[in-house]
Amino acid sequence: MSLIQKKTTPRLQAANRANSLKSTGPQTKLGKAHSSRNAIKYGVFARLPVASMKELGEDPAAFEQLSESLRQALCPQDGFEQMLVEDMAEIRWRRQRLMRAEAGILASKRREFEIEREWKVANYGKGLAGVGNDILSHNMGLAALRPSDEILNQITECLEVIEHLVETEGFREEDSWMLKAVYGEKPSYMGRRLTGMFDRAREGAKDESGKDSGDVETTRRIFLETLGNEITSFRKLAELHHAKDVEVTEPLMDSQLIPSQEDLSKIMDYEAALEKQFERKLQQLVAWRRAKGEVDTNRGVVNK
Repeated sequence: MSLIQKKTTPRLQAANRANSLKSTGPQTKLGKAHSSRNAIKYGVFARLPVASMKELGEDPAAFEQLSESLRQALCPQDGFEQMLVEDMAEIRWRRQRLMRAEAGILASKRREFEIEREWKVANYGKGLAGVGNDILSHNMGLAALRPSDEILNQITECLEVIEHLVETEGFREEDSWMLKAVYGEKPSYMGRRLTGMFDRAREGAKDESGKDSGDVETTRRIFLETLGNEITSFRKLAELHHAKDVEVTEPLMDSQLIPSQEDLSKIMDYEAALEKQFERKLQQLVAWRRAKGEVDTNRGVVNK
């Protein structure tokens, strides 16, 4: 650039003003339609390079098929119309990409839900929670712990074994540990009832033949009846726990197919932007053909 300042004359000023009037941008509808394409050459509406499509796992041939479908439907008559149709194809392609992204978000959310569920089941009783379980299991037994498949199975197995032993062997001191394992050193109401009957029967008198006395037989009947009801309750609890906290059903998985508010807002905003761009291109195509006299202004359709 020259550092010598030229002297401004009235004639030079007039020439500059005349030149500036030639650089004010398009004035006709046709010119404005051409220039309107500049806004979508960059950013999210930039041209779709084939290399990028392949990196995203997209098929350029499928995009070309979409473009050809629009060309056949809209029948572009010149270069400008062809560019508009290409823009519309790209916008539709991006909308398909958006739908895949939405499906990916939901699939990721669904899988994250599965992993979290599996993690809770596998991690039960670890760390600080495991220390708390040890304290509770000693004082109040397995029945006081937070339900899990493993805990409920252990409880049911212990009660079923002691049920069998009392039926076949009677009340033996060496079998009492199973009741303590289930109900602990400080049992709840049902635990106190069962351990109380077991201890009283174990200390009951024998008759002359060495068999349990009549009082013990009565206690055995009541004990087994009460124990049977307790086993039934724990079996039902195990079934309900598995259905509620462990089993992953299709309806439960489908309940995860709702995007978060943040994801939903992004999807809706982007979809609205794409639809607006597509509608804008369609309007430009109609305006272009109207300017060329190819549109019936009374009917609003393209003359063939």
